[in-house]
Amino acid sequence: MTFSPEWVICALGGNDVARVGPGVPKTQVSLAESIANLRELRRVAGALTSASWVWMTPGPVHPERVREFPGFRFGQTSWDNADIVALADAMAETFDDPVVDLVSAFGVPAHESLQGPDGVHPSLAGQCAIVMALLHTLAGPTAPEQRRS
Repeated sequence: MTFSPEWVICALGGNDVARVGPGVPKTQVSLAESIANLRELRRVAGALTSASWVWMTPGPVHPERVREFPGFRFGQTSWDNADIVALADAMAETFDDPVVDLVSAFGVPAHESLQGPDGVHPSLAGQCAIVMALLHTLAGPTAPEQRRS
């Protein structure tokens, strides 16, 4: 059986920028290594399929919720929005494919209504914001005279 997707929507990197442990000075994966890994995924996918490709940046977190969430406290896991923004910026600068900017869609820090109780994973409103950002990115900019009323 052959699988030939028309689109690949790649939403990776959020765990790369996680920090685990007390006072950890670095992310799980460096920015350079994250970009190198994403490039390799793109290369492999390009060799296997002619699908159109879209990147999604990680979404910013709601820091207070992250700090208070029992699972993250127990696992000593945290995220810094500056790391998320840096990865999103690097993705936009690196790739020629469309990049859905969830930093802009969610705000920094993430708007309260867009993140669930853990402060990392999107709420239903956040999922809707992601889909809207994807659609806006795929539609691209249109001149006012090209828009429908």
